[in-house]
Amino acid sequence: MSLVVYAEQELAKINSGDELDEFMVAGIIEMVKIFSAMEHSGSTAQWCRGALHRLLNFQPLTPLTGERDEWIEYVEGKFQNRRCPTVFRDAINLPAYDISLVLYRYPDGLITDPALHTPIVFPYTPGNYEFIEKEYEQTPETK
Repeated sequence: MSLVVYAEQELAKINSGDELDEFMVAGIIEMVKIFSAMEHSGSTAQWCRGALHRLLNFQPLTPLTGERDEWIEYVEGKFQNRRCPTVFRDAINLPAYDISLVLYRYPDGLITDPALHTPIVFPYTPGNYEFIEKEYEQTPETK
């Protein structure tokens, strides 16, 4: 069975007939066709899937360096990493942190807690961490 046929069969199981679903399924099938046409071997296919997964999740392919050119000042005195949107620093000379390192589960979803931001060390590879989820019965008040 080809990868395209496999993808079509699997996607048919979740397609509800909704226009958005049909649009999404058609797009995914087109991507699978392009990937399949590249005729990767096992090892190159694995590398390509891994790289594509990271890129589609806005994760860099090489470690962040923390150099000045990686930062954009999104509000005065607050910086976000250009290469990884979950990495911030409160001043260019303060330690950086990744807001997705610790997540808390509340009834209305997952949120981060700024009080628990853990400094990161460069070079830093985002995505090589475990999520820590803590269950709370009530979402905290935002200040």
